[in-house]
Amino acid sequence: MVSNIDIEKAEQSRIKTDITAPPSAFPSHPINPGIKDARKKGLPWLIAALVVMVFALLLLLLVFILLNNTSFTHSSSSSSLSSSNSKKSLKDLTKDDWPSQSPNSLQATFSKTAVASDNGLCSEIGRSVLLKGGNAIDAGIATSFCIGGLNGHSSGIGGGFLATIYDSKIKKCVTIDARETAPLATNENTFYNNPKDAFIVWSFI
Repeated sequence: MVSNIDIEKAEQSRIKTDITAPPSAFPSHPINPGIKDARKKGLPWLIAALVVMVFALLLLLLVFILLNNTSFTHSSSSSSLSSSNSKKSLKDLTKDDWPSQSPNSLQATFSKTAVASDNGLCSEIGRSVLLKGGNAIDAGIATSFCIGGLNGHSSGIGGGFLATIYDSKIKKCVTIDARETAPLATNENTFYNNPKDAFIVWSFI
Protein backbone atom coordinates (compact mmCIF):
# COMPACT_ATOMS: atom_id res chain seq x y z
CA MET A 1 0.00 0.00 0.00
CA VAL A 2 1.04 3.60 -0.62
CA SER A 3 1.04 5.67 2.50
CA ASN A 4 -0.09 9.27 2.80
CA ILE A 5 3.51 10.31 3.46
CA ASP A 6 4.65 8.84 0.12
CA ILE A 7 1.83 10.59 -1.71
CA GLU A 8 2.74 13.94 -0.14
CA LYS A 9 6.42 13.51 -1.04
CA ALA A 10 5.53 12.65 -4.63
CA GLU A 11 3.23 15.67 -4.84
CA GLN A 12 5.89 18.01 -3.46
CA SER A 13 8.53 16.73 -5.87
CA ARG A 14 6.13 17.24 -8.80
CA ILE A 15 5.42 20.81 -7.74
CA LYS A 16 9.15 21.58 -7.41
CA THR A 17 9.77 20.07 -10.83
CA ASP A 18 7.01 22.18 -12.39
CA ILE A 19 8.37 25.36 -10.83
CA THR A 20 12.07 24.89 -11.52
CA ALA A 21 12.01 23.09 -14.85
CA PRO A 22 11.56 25.37 -17.93
CA PRO A 23 8.75 24.54 -20.36
CA SER A 24 9.87 22.33 -23.21
CA ALA A 25 8.21 24.56 -25.81
CA PHE A 26 10.28 27.58 -24.74
CA PRO A 27 13.77 26.39 -23.79
CA SER A 28 15.84 28.83 -21.79
CA HIS A 29 19.18 29.92 -23.28
CA PRO A 30 20.98 32.28 -20.94
CA ILE A 31 22.93 34.97 -22.83
CA ASN A 32 26.61 35.10 -22.14
CA PRO A 33 27.61 38.48 -20.59
CA GLY A 34 30.49 38.64 -23.04
CA ILE A 35 28.03 38.56 -25.95
CA LYS A 36 26.04 41.41 -24.39
CA ASP A 37 29.19 43.52 -24.06
CA ALA A 38 30.18 42.72 -27.64
CA ARG A 39 26.77 43.84 -28.87
CA LYS A 40 26.96 47.09 -26.93
CA LYS A 41 30.46 47.79 -28.23
CA GLY A 42 29.57 46.84 -31.80
CA LEU A 43 26.49 49.07 -32.07
CA PRO A 44 28.42 52.38 -32.41
CA TRP A 45 30.65 50.82 -35.05
CA LEU A 46 27.59 49.63 -36.96
CA ILE A 47 26.06 53.09 -36.86
CA ALA A 48 29.36 54.65 -37.96
CA ALA A 49 29.61 52.18 -40.85
CA LEU A 50 26.09 53.08 -41.99
CA VAL A 51 26.90 56.80 -41.83
CA VAL A 52 30.07 56.26 -43.88
CA MET A 53 28.13 54.27 -46.48
CA VAL A 54 25.49 56.98 -46.81
CA PHE A 55 28.20 59.65 -47.11
CA ALA A 56 30.01 57.62 -49.78
CA LEU A 57 26.80 57.20 -51.78
CA LEU A 58 26.09 60.94 -51.60
CA LEU A 59 29.66 61.66 -52.70
CA LEU A 60 29.33 59.32 -55.66
CA LEU A 61 26.06 61.00 -56.62
CA LEU A 62 27.70 64.42 -56.45
CA VAL A 63 30.61 63.27 -58.61
CA PHE A 64 28.18 61.79 -61.13
CA ILE A 65 26.25 65.08 -61.32
CA LEU A 66 29.46 67.07 -61.69
CA LEU A 67 30.77 64.85 -64.48
CA ASN A 68 27.51 65.06 -66.40
CA ASN A 69 27.25 68.84 -66.09
CA THR A 70 30.86 69.77 -66.72
CA SER A 71 31.71 67.31 -69.47
CA PHE A 72 30.03 69.38 -72.18
CA THR A 73 31.42 72.76 -71.11
CA HIS A 74 34.86 71.30 -70.49
CA SER A 75 35.02 69.66 -73.91
CA SER A 76 33.88 72.81 -75.71
CA SER A 77 36.25 75.15 -73.86
CA SER A 78 39.26 72.87 -74.05
CA SER A 79 38.85 71.95 -77.71
CA SER A 80 40.49 75.18 -78.90
CA LEU A 81 43.36 74.77 -76.48
CA SER A 82 43.85 71.11 -77.25
CA SER A 83 44.05 71.71 -80.98
CA SER A 84 46.61 74.50 -80.82
CA ASN A 85 48.51 73.52 -77.69
CA SER A 86 48.46 69.75 -77.95
CA LYS A 87 52.14 69.66 -78.85
CA LYS A 88 53.22 72.42 -76.47
CA SER A 89 54.46 71.90 -72.97
CA LEU A 90 53.72 74.22 -70.08
CA LYS A 91 57.07 75.95 -70.49
CA ASP A 92 56.36 76.74 -74.16
CA LEU A 93 53.03 78.48 -73.55
CA THR A 94 52.84 82.25 -74.07
CA LYS A 95 50.16 84.88 -73.56
CA ASP A 96 48.99 84.26 -77.15
CA ASP A 97 47.95 80.77 -76.05
CA TRP A 98 45.43 82.07 -73.54
CA PRO A 99 41.87 81.14 -74.55
CA SER A 100 39.94 84.00 -76.11
CA GLN A 101 36.52 85.05 -74.93
CA SER A 102 33.51 84.01 -76.93
CA PRO A 103 32.38 86.85 -79.23
CA ASN A 104 28.76 85.72 -79.11
CA SER A 105 26.44 86.05 -76.14
CA LEU A 106 22.97 84.70 -75.54
CA GLN A 107 20.26 87.33 -75.41
CA ALA A 108 16.83 86.41 -74.15
CA THR A 109 13.69 88.21 -73.05
CA PHE A 110 11.69 87.08 -70.04
CA SER A 111 8.21 88.16 -69.01
CA LYS A 112 8.86 88.32 -65.25
CA THR A 113 12.03 86.87 -63.78
CA ALA A 114 14.96 84.67 -64.71
CA VAL A 115 17.75 82.83 -62.93
CA ALA A 116 21.02 82.16 -64.76
CA SER A 117 24.06 80.45 -63.27
CA ASP A 118 27.01 78.27 -64.21
CA ASN A 119 24.99 75.12 -63.59
CA GLY A 120 21.49 74.29 -64.79
CA LEU A 121 20.61 72.49 -61.57
CA CYS A 122 21.50 75.56 -59.53
CA SER A 123 19.40 77.77 -61.80
CA GLU A 124 16.46 75.43 -61.19
CA ILE A 125 16.97 75.75 -57.44
CA GLY A 126 16.87 79.54 -57.68
CA ARG A 127 13.78 79.35 -59.88
CA SER A 128 12.06 77.07 -57.36
CA VAL A 129 12.76 79.60 -54.60
CA LEU A 130 11.09 82.32 -56.67
CA LEU A 131 8.08 80.13 -57.43
CA LYS A 132 7.64 79.41 -53.71
CA GLY A 133 7.41 83.11 -52.88
CA GLY A 134 11.05 84.03 -52.35
CA ASN A 135 12.57 87.22 -53.67
CA ALA A 136 15.60 87.75 -55.86
CA ILE A 137 17.99 87.80 -52.89
CA ASP A 138 16.63 84.49 -51.60
CA ALA A 139 17.05 82.96 -55.06
CA GLY A 140 20.56 84.37 -55.37
CA ILE A 141 21.66 82.94 -52.02
CA ALA A 142 20.18 79.52 -52.82
CA THR A 143 21.82 79.49 -56.25
CA SER A 144 25.18 80.54 -54.78
CA PHE A 145 25.08 77.73 -52.23
CA CYS A 146 24.43 75.25 -55.04
CA ILE A 147 27.24 76.66 -57.19
CA GLY A 148 29.60 76.42 -54.22
CA GLY A 149 28.81 72.72 -53.89
CA LEU A 150 28.78 71.70 -57.55
CA ASN A 151 31.35 74.08 -59.03
CA GLY A 152 33.69 74.41 -56.08
CA HIS A 153 36.67 74.85 -58.42
CA SER A 154 35.30 78.18 -59.69
CA SER A 155 33.39 79.51 -56.69
CA GLY A 156 33.31 79.65 -52.92
CA ILE A 157 36.34 80.85 -50.95
CA GLY A 158 38.00 83.82 -52.61
CA GLY A 159 35.01 84.61 -54.80
CA GLY A 160 33.09 87.85 -55.08
CA PHE A 161 30.05 89.36 -56.70
CA LEU A 162 28.38 92.50 -57.97
CA ALA A 163 24.68 92.96 -57.31
CA THR A 164 22.14 95.55 -58.37
CA ILE A 165 19.00 95.28 -56.26
CA TYR A 166 15.80 97.17 -56.97
CA ASP A 167 13.75 97.98 -53.88
CA SER A 168 10.16 98.43 -54.97
CA LYS A 169 9.19 100.08 -51.67
CA ILE A 170 11.54 103.02 -52.08
CA LYS A 171 11.71 102.66 -55.89
CA LYS A 172 15.48 102.82 -55.98
CA CYS A 173 18.34 100.58 -57.05
CA VAL A 174 21.04 99.60 -54.62
CA THR A 175 24.40 98.34 -55.86
CA ILE A 176 26.55 96.03 -53.77
CA ASP A 177 30.22 95.76 -54.75
CA ALA A 178 31.70 92.68 -53.11
CA ARG A 179 34.33 91.90 -55.69
CA GLU A 180 37.28 89.78 -54.67
CA THR A 181 40.70 91.37 -54.33
CA ALA A 182 43.97 90.21 -55.81
CA PRO A 183 47.00 89.46 -53.62
CA LEU A 184 48.99 92.56 -52.67
CA ALA A 185 52.10 91.35 -54.47
CA THR A 186 50.37 91.18 -57.86
CA ASN A 187 50.00 93.91 -60.45
CA GLU A 188 49.10 94.28 -64.12
CA ASN A 189 52.53 93.00 -65.20
CA THR A 190 52.65 89.93 -62.95
CA PHE A 191 52.28 87.46 -65.81
CA TYR A 192 53.75 89.60 -68.56
CA ASN A 193 57.29 88.24 -68.33
CA ASN A 194 56.19 84.77 -67.20
CA PRO A 195 52.89 84.05 -68.96
CA LYS A 196 53.16 80.33 -68.22
CA ASP A 197 52.62 81.11 -64.52
CA ALA A 198 49.05 82.08 -65.34
CA PHE A 199 48.32 78.43 -66.12
CA ILE A 200 49.53 77.30 -62.69
CA VAL A 201 46.67 77.69 -60.28
CA TRP A 202 48.58 78.05 -57.03
CA SER A 203 50.79 80.83 -58.38
CA PHE A 204 48.05 83.45 -58.23
CA ILE A 205 46.16 82.39 -55.09
